[in-house]
Amino acid sequence: MIAGTLLEYQTVNDRILAIEINSKPKKLNIVQIYAQTAVSTEESLEQFYEDLDMAVKKIPKRNIKVIIWDLNAKVGKQTSDTCAGVVGKGGLEEVNEAGE
Repeated sequence: MIAGTLLEYQTVNDRILAIEINSKPKKLNIVQIYAQTAVSTEESLEQFYEDLDMAVKKIPKRNIKVIIWDLNAKVGKQTSDTCAGVVGKGGLEEVNEAGE
């Protein structure tokens, strides 16, 4: 049963959500992250990573950790078989810094 298993829910900021679930054999912590964009200021990036660091360090070592992260990366499209399992042929032409 899933009902009643949510132990904690924390909105760290508008881009980071952390939850703790009472699961067996160990508690499960999930941190959902939507990364800052490339146009973010240095100050906001620094605050974002400080918040993320705090959220992850708060998780007890004995718990299972799952980090789900959208990096706002533009990875381009497949140009060879090198990245065939990662980057498809339908991607955008451009690559941004997060996608390098």
